[in-house]
Amino acid sequence: MNRQSKTLKRTVVLVSLPLTKTKINILSYIYQVYGKILTEILEYMWNNNVASWTKAKKLLYRKFRERCPDIPTHYIHEAIRDASQRLKSFKKLKKKGLAKTDKPAVRRWSVGCDNQLWKLTLEGVRIAAHKGRVNIPLQFHKLFWRYYNNGWMLRSSARWKLIGDKLFLYVVF
Repeated sequence: MNRQSKTLKRTVVLVSLPLTKTKINILSYIYQVYGKILTEILEYMWNNNVASWTKAKKLLYRKFRERCPDIPTHYIHEAIRDASQRLKSFKKLKKKGLAKTDKPAVRRWSVGCDNQLWKLTLEGVRIAAHKGRVNIPLQFHKLFWRYYNNGWMLRSSARWKLIGDKLFLYVVF
């Protein structure tokens, strides 16, 4: 029997103001490196039949840390966790006969951030990158303020994606 959690979750998408070229370059570097790491980890986990993110972290963390010493370490942790979730989801779909391919693939992704990688302020968000923290001004909208002011707790993790010259931040209450 599958029980749902008793707490409700709400995701709100916050859009940034248009970013400068410097900020776009810094964030797109993190975005591309995260995508490459995610693809390689998913491939390794599929080929070696590793589904647990703790086991994958034990096997793969040092390899990617040595290969990408400039990016913050928690991006590697999040990529391993993301790959593990994708693999488990793919195996479920394959078992039900609903998978479209023979092996999992990364088509689209958003960068996962734990509480060490982002900080929300009233002006926007500060995201950790290889060049220090980047301040991103956000446009807060009515729905965000409704959840925020009515006592909803902001989760410690968030996701972000670059589309054009704007950053889309997915925060969960």
